[in-house]
Amino acid sequence: MYGVEIPQDSINACRLDKENGNTKWVDSEGLELKTLFGYKFAIDKGFGDLMLEGYMKIRCPMIYSVKHDGRHKAQFVAGGHLTQEPEESVYSSVVSL
Repeated sequence: MYGVEIPQDSINACRLDKENGNTKWVDSEGLELKTLFGYKFAIDKGFGDLMLEGYMKIRCPMIYSVKHDGRHKAQFVAGGHLTQEPEESVYSSVVSL
């Protein structure tokens, strides 16, 4: 949306909320995380937890946007492009007529 500064990270989101005198970005982050943890997508084991065997640590940034109706939106995205692709999932089927 024209005229709305989009934060690059959570620190900038907090700064923009403080400058604008509202909590739109922080509220959108909270809603996104509440929704994700409602699906039980992960277990928070705290900072510095040992990695499990067979798993890889990836970055998961928050992406910010403003919808056409003015709503502030934060989306938690996983950097899956950083993982190695399993050999069994590279098959591409073709439908014949």
